[in-house]
Amino acid sequence: MPYSNSDADWKAEDPACPGRVHPDYGSYTDPHPKAALGMLMVEAFAPKGVADLPRYQPMFDAKHPDEDAYDAWWAEVYEPFQDRYNFG
Repeated sequence: MPYSNSDADWKAEDPACPGRVHPDYGSYTDPHPKAALGMLMVEAFAPKGVADLPRYQPMFDAKHPDEDAYDAWWAEVYEPFQDRYNFG
């Protein structure tokens, strides 16, 4: 309740070097196997749960991030998560 309507900061921190961005993903909400919150969000909000994870993985391609994968994750998982928990 105290965080309703707040703008949550989910930036992921490198466990080996506090203060730096995680080397594998940028946010704890990302659909990445090492991001526990992101995986929980995929399980809870993706249309087919964790079975949809491969659809979102192309957004992590360092050379050619897939904008369609990002857009799908945003619309199907991240926005419903924000709406459900009333984050700004």
